Amino acid sequence: MLKKIKRPWDNEFLKSRAADAKMYQQLILLLINISSFDIIYIEVRCIEAKYSGENMEDKIRRIYVPMTESGFYILFCLQEPQHGYGISQQVKKMTGGAVSISAGTMYGTLSKMEKDGLISFYREEDKRKLYQITKLGREILSLEIRRIERLYRNSKGEDVDE
Repeated sequence: MLKKIKRPWDNEFLKSRAADAKMYQQLILLLINISSFDIIYIEVRCIEAKYSGENMEDKIRRIYVPMTESGFYILFCLQEPQHGYGISQQVKKMTGGAVSISAGTMYGTLSKMEKDGLISFYREEDKRKLYQITKLGREILSLEIRRIERLYRNSKGEDVDE
């Protein structure tokens, strides 16, 4: 018989969920022998399993269309490689100062878009990271531009056949 080992996860909730004492003891032994690498592997496998039923590009489309105004301008500006500060300056110029993207929004959005594969790191220049739009990013941008154009035509009373 295994000895019961006191750990932070050794509580009534886990005990009540285990089918019997043997399963509980096996769970504790498994948790004791897990390394940080195992945890990362388990997390990645769970993420892969979660998305296995849906095409990743379809999921990205569902997340990004419709886009936020700042997300749209960031992706639009990255049709040419640029860094965050350059993007914010270009957006201010394009909108006559009507839209200003804060540093927090800028770098949070760049990070998320890079993680999701819409943009990629291009190179570093004067300690600034330059990004560029990817093929997937171009597809998402194109979908959003068509959506905005449809909204505009509808606002003018035009019916749209797509």
